[in-house]
Amino acid sequence: LARVGLERVIGVTTALPAGARRLPQVSVRELAERLASGAIAQVIDVRRPAEYATGHVPRAVAAELGPSLGANPALGSFDREQTTAVICAGGYRSSAACGLLRDAGFVKLVNVAGGTRAWLASDLPIERA
Repeated sequence: LARVGLERVIGVTTALPAGARRLPQVSVRELAERLASGAIAQVIDVRRPAEYATGHVPRAVAAELGPSLGANPALGSFDREQTTAVICAGGYRSSAACGLLRDAGFVKLVNVAGGTRAWLASDLPIERA
């Protein structure tokens, strides 16, 4: 919680509130396999532009995490009904981004566990901006 700015926590619960939905997670290996098979055709990289430029998942579109993420022009051609993977450096920002994207109408989101760091550590192919 401290990583996302919540430092004064007074309690926790393991129960999900009514209406809450779990966010599917995929490993970087599973993402690579699903990209190759066409099961996932859309990837949103929510890191800062400088991070994206150093290397990213092939075909990933840069759309920096922020309050207006769902309205980012880079996502205008995305099919909001298709399965969309969301990735950041390690998995925290992409989890938050999935909530914003869901609010913007994306219905099939998956978070990439471990993020780009795990992708690079697995020696998977990268593109550079």
